Amino acid sequence: MGEKLKSRAGISALIFVFVFQSWLNCKPYKGGELRTIRSFLYGRFEVRFKSARGSGIVSSFFTFYDNVSSLDDWNEIDIEVLGRYEKNVQFNTITPGRENHVELKPLSFSPHDGFHVYAIEWTPNYVAWYVDSVQLTIQVGEHIAQLNKPQKIMMNLWQPTAKDWAGEFSDTLLPRYAVYDWVRYYRYDPENGNYGWGNKFSFEWEDNFDYFDTQRWQKATHTFEGNNCDFIPENVVFKDGYMILCLTTPENPGYSWIDENDLFCDGFELLNAYPNPFNSHLNIALNVKKESDFQISIYDLCGNLVNEVYNNYLCLGQHILQFNGMDRYGKDIHSGMYILRIDSNYGTVRKKVTFLK
Repeated sequence: MGEKLKSRAGISALIFVFVFQSWLNCKPYKGGELRTIRSFLYGRFEVRFKSARGSGIVSSFFTFYDNVSSLDDWNEIDIEVLGRYEKNVQFNTITPGRENHVELKPLSFSPHDGFHVYAIEWTPNYVAWYVDSVQLTIQVGEHIAQLNKPQKIMMNLWQPTAKDWAGEFSDTLLPRYAVYDWVRYYRYDPENGNYGWGNKFSFEWEDNFDYFDTQRWQKATHTFEGNNCDFIPENVVFKDGYMILCLTTPENPGYSWIDENDLFCDGFELLNAYPNPFNSHLNIALNVKKESDFQISIYDLCGNLVNEVYNNYLCLGQHILQFNGMDRYGKDIHSGMYILRIDSNYGTVRKKVTFLK
């Protein structure tokens, strides 16, 4: 009888694992999340990052108590950049009962176009949020005292099911990337601090993401209700001094935009992209060996489409096309590195190009 019970228990456990894994694997997209191993009670948390543009996409930096056994345990402090908005950032505290205290604040810039420094100050008496050293809002009151559980530092890139909040989503946007330059932590030190509002904080550590510090960070392997993604380790990439979170299809996980392909493929050859760097027009010289439809585009390093240079048929022979240094909205692009991408029926070629004003 005992052996039968053990056998049934084993079968039940296997069924549970199978069902659980199947549920995890049924999400249509793959995202990325990085989280600290250690938890923190109060402090100042800073990040420098560039968010991902696109309706239905959220890039984040937040703290979270991850030992929740019921909604009464909930403790979370958020910075969320919704890809649908060009000049907004969302701040939120989520207190026991999963009560939200949301504030959507305007910005003077698009958070998707460049790196900016975001910060959370969390004390027993207030939570304040900063962008580029400017305090944009502060929350005080009884709900702040309920944020009393140690929380992990987290960053993720995901695709919410809530269309009324995040906006409509199309997977033609994929892949998308959020790029993180560094994270800093300052402990709450009201007696001896020398940083932050009222000098209440003392510097403890900084991670420049030169490598994956497995003593400090974990790559997430989970999902949650309302998320159309599974978080997978392949979509948390450390490269060239950055930590890159990826939002992809299951078939094409990871980060691939920085690495250039060969400058030629079976159907055509990129002869030159000049001048490089450029400050007004970029000339794109192609040798077409097999007639095809071509799509020539400029992307930023996060995988966001900046502008479409050409989308039509090209016959055999050499062609020169021009990019005018403007985005899709007719505005001059910012100085920096971009990816020239050329697609035809016979392959894809990518090349780094640099725009200097």
